[in-house]
Amino acid sequence: MMKAKAIVTLATVCLLAACASPQGMQAGGMASRQDMTGEELRALLANGLTVKLGGAGEGYAGEVRLSPDGNGVGQATFEDGRSLDVTGTWTIEGDRFCRAWKFNDFKRECETWRKLGDNKAEVFVDGERVGLNSW
Repeated sequence: MMKAKAIVTLATVCLLAACASPQGMQAGGMASRQDMTGEELRALLANGLTVKLGGAGEGYAGEVRLSPDGNGVGQATFEDGRSLDVTGTWTIEGDRFCRAWKFNDFKRECETWRKLGDNKAEVFVDGERVGLNSW
């Protein structure tokens, strides 16, 4: 009986370790992170939303108010004091949040938002992590 209990405990530990590893998360483990779908993004932003940008450990912080009409107004400040005018337009295209902000000469960029819970997402552009949003 003791041997069977040890095997079950070992199997449980191995399963939890696999889910906690980066490979386990990619394979759909309990702690997996999923990209938000276009449907999820539209539902989140349908009535407008104030999104917090960055935060502790990100090197910048700020917020942008996303209106349901596709306009955004906000500001972000880097740790060194430089600030960015986060004003422009946004839309959802496929499963991506696309934006054209003043700080980037209104150049259009599309982001993938990867969920980190119910009210937070990592932001990726062309596969590169560029920030953190929360609401």
